[in-house]
This record gives sequence, structure tokens and C-alpha cells, in this order.
Amino acid sequence: MFKGRWWDRLGWLAGAITWIAGWAAIFWPPIREYGKCVAISDPALAHRLNAVAAGQAGELPKVCTHDAVDTFIALLQIPTPIYPDVPIGGYLFLAASVIPLVVLGIWVRQAIEYWDNARVPLSVLETDVTLSFAEPDMKRAILTRKQFFHANQPDVGAYHSTTKVDGEKASIDPDHQVFDAQVGHRSIKGEIIKQGNEKSINVIEIYNESLPRNPLITILPNQVVHSIYKNFGAFFNVIVKRTTVIHLVDEYNVKEPFYSISSMRYPVTNVKLRFLFHSETAPSPEDISAFLIKDNLAMRLALPPCHEGAFTTYEVAVREFKSATIRVAWNNRNLFAWKERQPTADKPSQPQAPTAEKPAKK
Repeated sequence: MFKGRWWDRLGWLAGAITWIAGWAAIFWPPIREYGKCVAISDPALAHRLNAVAAGQAGELPKVCTHDAVDTFIALLQIPTPIYPDVPIGGYLFLAASVIPLVVLGIWVRQAIEYWDNARVPLSVLETDVTLSFAEPDMKRAILTRKQFFHANQPDVGAYHSTTKVDGEKASIDPDHQVFDAQVGHRSIKGEIIKQGNEKSINVIEIYNESLPRNPLITILPNQVVHSIYKNFGAFFNVIVKRTTVIHLVDEYNVKEPFYSISSMRYPVTNVKLRFLFHSETAPSPEDISAFLIKDNLAMRLALPPCHEGAFTTYEVAVREFKSATIRVAWNNRNLFAWKERQPTADKPSQPQAPTAEKPAKK
């Protein structure tokens, strides 16, 4: 079944009909005008045939000597006879003719590039990463990753991932790790193989069945498949939803922490990173930055803040992610200022000034 409300789908249909009608209104007049004439290479013969046609009460089409070049010149005239109600209609037609060619060229180029990568084992359609902090002190971070992908080759039945921390005191909590995968409404989670230590873990998720395939979504570009899946629910029984939750301790409560995610040489689409801070200790907009790094090129990414109650969220999104790294870094000056205000064992809270005792009433 299609996802979304029925009026959303009706809006899509109305938009498509309007788009087709608009393009037809632009393209049909020149085609109709050119179709009225039959090109004759001999001008003398054309004049004689015109004379004959004039006596047939319009039963024969008008015979003329003009060709595509003459039609093009007519389109350049202001006003143009082809669009009597629109003086610059010819230029609108030419612009409308160039735009589809440019778009078609881009699509062909993207299709060729995509086809070079279409036969990889997995195509990742969407990656949604959330780094949230359970407490204002940022001691414990919860790293949640949701991915949507599909297999392109037979006998794909496992997924490998690596998580590591870099801080001197940082560690990965072995008791708070979740790995899950679903196709449609059924779980395909099988054996989980973990190797590593408190600083780094390598995980191989072995599914209890080979991932399903569909030749159509292997051929189509990832953005097209993603849009169809999200809007209409198509390929519901082919696309895998993978979820992981890992707790990291003492990794981001340092002076200048950072989080980074990298892609291999195969393209990944629709990557979104979300950072959920307590507003008391959240970095200010000038203290946090995000960059897309590819080789020696670093491009700054937008990272707008969003305030929701007691939390501040920063979010960055990238549509195409290939052979690159997204790096988000921030300064924890607000966190350290907050810590200075907290009472500790060697810094007790300010005692209240003593008050004189009132004499007891007799």
C-alpha cells in the first residue's frame, strides 16, 4: 500500500498533470505551425502547388518552401506569429527546449556514473546518525545509527561495522550495545560477532537469511529508489532497515571533541547527522562547525541550531556522500563553565549567613 495521506498523493497527481499541460502549451504551437507546411526544395514548384491548393478550399495542406531554419527565425521575431498572444513566446519555447536537454544530459551522466557502482554488494539509501547526551555533563553519549540499504548481489548475508573512541579516558560500554535489522516487518537478526576492546570494536552482523534483491532498484539511482520508498512504500520487502545503539563514555566531555563519519569509494546518499545537547552545556553556534572533507578540499556545511525545551539540537545533512568524511567539531567552553558552577567535594556550595536566634517565648 502507498504511504502518506490520500490528499498528498492527489497533490502529486495534480502537479504532474499541470506540469504536462504546461509543457504541451509551450511545445505544441511550433509543432502545429511546422506541420501545416510540406517542405519543397524547388521554389517554382512550391508556388505552382500553392496556386492549386488555393482552389481546393483548404482541402490540401499549404505547401511552402520554409524548413526548420525558417521556423527558428519565426520564433526569434518579436512579436512572433507562432505565439500571437505572447510576444516573446518564441524565446520561452527556446528556453524550454534547452532546459530538458541540459537535464537529460545530467541524468545520462549520473546514470552512467551510477551504473559503474550499481553492482556493488550493498547500496545505502539513507544514513541517520544521532549523538545524544543523557546528562548535561556529557559523560555518557548515546550513538544511534539507522540505515536503509538493499542488496545488489546474491548471497549477501552479513554487515561489518567498526566503532572506536579516541579520548585518553574514553571507552565503549560493553553492556549497552544494540544491533538489529529488519526487512519489512520481520527481523533478520542472527549471530553477532564482536571483536575488540574498550577502545575499538569490530562487529559482523550475520543475518538469518540472504538479503532479498530486486533488479529494478539495482538499476535505478539511489535517490529515485529512496524517494519512491519513502513516499509510496514501494520495495518494502526488499530494503533493509538496520539500527545500532552504542554508549560511549568520556569521549565528548573534553575541551575540543569531534565526531566524524567516512564513506568508501561507493556512493552513499541522504546522510544526516544530529547532535542533541542539554541547553545548559550545549556549544554556542560560533563554537561548533561541520566540514565535508574530500582529499585536500574542505567545504563548510550548514549547522543550524534548534532549541526544543531543555535541549539544543544541531543537524547537518548531505545528499551525496562518496569517498569523503564529514567532521563535526566543537568547543566545550560552556560545559566547563557549567562544571565550575557545580558544587564538588573540594568546592562545597556557599554556606548561608548565620542568623541570630530569637529568644524563646515564656
